[in-house]
Amino acid sequence: MRAHGHEPDLNPAYREFAEYYELAIWAASVCRPRDKAKVKKRGVLVVEKWILVRLRDRQFFGAG
Repeated sequence: MRAHGHEPDLNPAYREFAEYYELAIWAASVCRPRDKAKVKKRGVLVVEKWILVRLRDRQFFGAG
């Protein structure tokens, strides 16, 4: 049985994890591993912006 390219079956625990944290699961295609790097990079950028938006109005002081 082959996996469906547009609607792959997900591990139930992985699906529950994504639903709990309100995450979208985007599967990279098997034949094009270059997609995987793009997905990871995009996810990192989203998280980075999310953190920086919450810290932008704070002022930090050095310990020394």
